[in-house]
Amino acid sequence: MGDAMAKDKNDKNKEKGNNKNTKKNTNKKNKKKDSKFYKFISGIFLILSCLFVILLLILKVLPDKYISSIIIGLIIINIIVFLLLKFTKSKFLKLISLLACFCMGYGVYSLLNTNDILASMNVDYKTNNYSVIVNKDSKYEQLKDLTNKSIGYLVDDKKVLDKLDIKFTEKEYTDINELVNDLFENEVDGIILDQSYVDMLKEEDSPIPTFKDKIRVIYEFKINTKVIDISKKVDTSKESFIVYVSGIDTYGQVSSVSRTDANMLIVVNPKINQILMISIPRDYYINLYGKNSKDKLTHSGIYGIDTTVKSVENLLDIDINYYYKINFTSLIKIVDSLDGVDVYSKYTFTSKDGYNYQKGYNHVDGKQALSFARERKAFTAGDRVRNINQQALVEALFRKCTSPSIIVNYNSLLNGLKSSFITNMPSNNLTSLIKKQLDSNQKWNISSYSLDGSNSREYTYSYKSNKLYVMIPDNSTIARAKELINDVFADKKLANSYDGNVTNVKSVTKSVKSNKNVEKKSNVQVNSNIKSNIQTSNSNITSNVTSNTSNEQQIKQYRITFIIDGKSNTFIVSDKSQIEVLDIPQKDGYEILGWYLGEELYDFNQDIVSDLTLTAKYSKIEDDIIDQQINDGIEEIEEDIE
Repeated sequence: MGDAMAKDKNDKNKEKGNNKNTKKNTNKKNKKKDSKFYKFISGIFLILSCLFVILLLILKVLPDKYISSIIIGLIIINIIVFLLLKFTKSKFLKLISLLACFCMGYGVYSLLNTNDILASMNVDYKTNNYSVIVNKDSKYEQLKDLTNKSIGYLVDDKKVLDKLDIKFTEKEYTDINELVNDLFENEVDGIILDQSYVDMLKEEDSPIPTFKDKIRVIYEFKINTKVIDISKKVDTSKESFIVYVSGIDTYGQVSSVSRTDANMLIVVNPKINQILMISIPRDYYINLYGKNSKDKLTHSGIYGIDTTVKSVENLLDIDINYYYKINFTSLIKIVDSLDGVDVYSKYTFTSKDGYNYQKGYNHVDGKQALSFARERKAFTAGDRVRNINQQALVEALFRKCTSPSIIVNYNSLLNGLKSSFITNMPSNNLTSLIKKQLDSNQKWNISSYSLDGSNSREYTYSYKSNKLYVMIPDNSTIARAKELINDVFADKKLANSYDGNVTNVKSVTKSVKSNKNVEKKSNVQVNSNIKSNIQTSNSNITSNVTSNTSNEQQIKQYRITFIIDGKSNTFIVSDKSQIEVLDIPQKDGYEILGWYLGEELYDFNQDIVSDLTLTAKYSKIEDDIIDQQINDGIEEIEEDIE
């Protein structure tokens, strides 16, 4: 019995020993697995760190002093991560190490994303979008229905005919009005028209008001054309340079050829951190480069941004180094990616979209920013005030992008920038400018100025049949703009147009219904607050007439006479049409009251049913008020700060 007990005891000890050995072996295996895993994580962190440094060196966006610090810091962090993963038993510390690895991966992703964005900005082609258009009540439904039929086109578009994979009879035109009228009169079965012209003919002040209601698009196609490089290279971190910014009036693809809705020159002197913004009205009547004719500046975009740039260069006798091109979709994306911006409005007003802006700083999202930048009908001064608002929005974007909060929104901003604009500025020029800013961290002085002129109606290259509203350039403002540009290039600081003291930021609200007073322009107190920095002519008062009645009907016509300071202009309008509010020129020492029919302020929303005589009325302003109005008016750079 004793032997049996001893044997049982030995068996138990043996079993216990086996269990211990099994446990030891399991622990060894687990430790081995953990060791391999943590070595793998350490290796990944090391590889990511090397990639991060390589990408920084490729981008050349950080000053050398920062690169050196980053390399030293990454070496230390790699050693700490390795030691923590290898020797510590604390799961919390190991979790911190894993988190550091994730952060490094995110940093590499951000730099790759940055490189991708910079590469996507330089697009060397333009996109023309074309439509094949027929009469709305025609039997044609598809392109093939026009086989062996007659198709009209403008002479500049002859090159696109081979893109229509059908046989047809060609008919060439030099005048868009004749082209469209022949379509309406069934002289041709269809027409080919660039989308820029389609947009022009569909807008409110269209020279052919019935166009959008009488046509139907049956086919659309696009053509990409390589553009020549018109950039003039400079070292943007050391030399002064000029950038032309074009805001095109389209949504979607930025490379699309379109009218230029916003036109701004940005003159940059990196040596003294001076930026000068010069706005040019979209309807400026200029010599169109390469066409031996005059046209609105906005129409120059129809022929490509290179035509616009060269036309502006000739206007101001300057060299434009680079251009940036942005459209409506782009602006919305960029502002939203920044979680909105705080933009300064000189006036309280309601936009046509129904957004209510207060005088002072307003926090705007993408759609609100676009509405703010596009609005002109809320102001008697029209495009002049819109230029001020566009400059204010550019300043707000610049301020947000150079603030510390950009770090939080960095990747969001990158995603917003992707495919949002195109430029011919090489990426190394942009990164060298950023590198200089990071190295110096100096505040920029931002000044603004706007060209101006007088209202008129003239023939244009893009629309030869009828006179269109244009703005005749005021040569004194052109001369002043040249002086300011020369001052910036001569290293002179200009008066700052923005103090950057962003306080009491208001939220933008939206009316339940779009405010009809926007169309009247009479209740907005811009009239009394603006003392134009340019003299506006009293003699060229014009009208854009929008008829709601078909040209084919026999309709009554009425005489509308506009009187300013005893000078009159008379226009013939159709029965039950509406006339657009006309700009009333500023007069020193007077407040604009609006257009009056007799003793009553005229309502421009009502239909015309009789002859009318409208008189522009002013009210004299006391001298002490005039000084205040000058201070509250358009930003004007009267003095240069040496």
